[in-house]
Amino acid sequence: MKSPDRASIRSALAVSLRVAGALLMLCIAHPEAAESQRQARPNAEEAERAIQQLRSPYCPGLMLEVCPSATAAALRDSIYDLAAEGATSEELMDWMLARHGEEWRGVPESSGRGLLAWLIPPLALLLGAGAVFGWLRANREDATLPGGEEVGGITDADRDRIAAALREWEASGGEEA
Repeated sequence: MKSPDRASIRSALAVSLRVAGALLMLCIAHPEAAESQRQARPNAEEAERAIQQLRSPYCPGLMLEVCPSATAAALRDSIYDLAAEGATSEELMDWMLARHGEEWRGVPESSGRGLLAWLIPPLALLLGAGAVFGWLRANREDATLPGGEEVGGITDADRDRIAAALREWEASGGEEA
């Protein structure tokens, strides 16, 4: 078997660089083309609002707006077409959910049973934080000094000693020792 010479290696490298450059140009130009196409569609804002709130029936775990499958792209195009006919985002979501099922709703409704999805997590966090705070407060140990005296508890004898020390300090002119 004959080993490749330098000219053929350089030629193959040049072709590879050209292909990589062309692919890079396609990747850079593609988002701009998609954005200009969206802007040209009438009522695109309603369609995008609906698409952002739906999960993809073709890519489990992904939202419809980021699903890369061709069938998801066709579904997005159908939603854009219905929006161009004047449908609102709520109507578009209802249309998609009627065809594919309620389980593809990406954002819970703000009424009825969907309201529980908005209320239960913050309530659970508040109750959990309250339970932890209560447990810590109930199980804290009171700090005591080596002589058995409580920290923060000033007795009458302590007050007398502090008052005597202050009088002595003031009598000496209030200078630092």
